[in-house]
Amino acid sequence: SLETKVRGAGDNFQKHINKLVFQTLNGGDGTTYGSAYDTQDFFDSDHVDLGAAYTTAQDNEGALALSLDNFNTTWTAAQSFRDDQGEFTEFNYDLLVCHPSLYVTAQNVTGNVQAMDTANREMNPFSGLMKAPITSAHLDTTAWYLIASGEAHKPLIVAMREQPHLQHAWFDPQAEDGGRHYFKFYARYDVAYGDWRLAY
Repeated sequence: SLETKVRGAGDNFQKHINKLVFQTLNGGDGTTYGSAYDTQDFFDSDHVDLGAAYTTAQDNEGALALSLDNFNTTWTAAQSFRDDQGEFTEFNYDLLVCHPSLYVTAQNVTGNVQAMDTANREMNPFSGLMKAPITSAHLDTTAWYLIASGEAHKPLIVAMREQPHLQHAWFDPQAEDGGRHYFKFYARYDVAYGDWRLAY
């Protein structure tokens, strides 16, 4: 039915938007998908807000493998970000995004009440503070990102210029099996980088 086709098209648009979001996040250490607002790579070691009062370079690019200790190192570094006036941003980093191959480790880092990397099984301070991890196969297999997802500003912006909709439908009576219906769905959107401080 037409209703089923419309629903299927809507799902496909959402999958495509998700693909663009994760590809853009994954490409943030280069300029394939653009630059951050300070003209640096989105993930870079020397971010400085142009014309700001605070001009000390800041780093949101890491190369550590995902583990509880490295997550703590990354979380601590993100907590030290400052705004353009030199004030600590105090963002709530509450989301871990990673490739599916890192999902078990990500769940242990964010959800296990005990530290999984030592025999002592000491308390895991991040348990209960983080949302369930999000995974995507569009990311590099070793990639993981710490995100402050609940802030007013966002690390990535989906610019929806034209919502997905059925633009045109027609019937070809000359097609096989008594004819064929065609449906053209259309949308305009793009993904861009937002505030680099919201992702590490």
